[in-house]
Amino acid sequence: SVENLRGRFASTYILTIGHSLTEINNEDELSLRHEARIKESSIY
Repeated sequence: SVENLRGRFASTYILTIGHSLTEINNEDELSLRHEARIKESSIY
């Protein structure tokens, strides 16, 4: 039925959005760590 399709689409959509949000956060963390490393190495 249409309701089933809508529910399936909604859950897939949410999963996709959630996944891309996590990936974005991971990229941010990686770039922050990278910057921190550069700062540390410039201190020494």
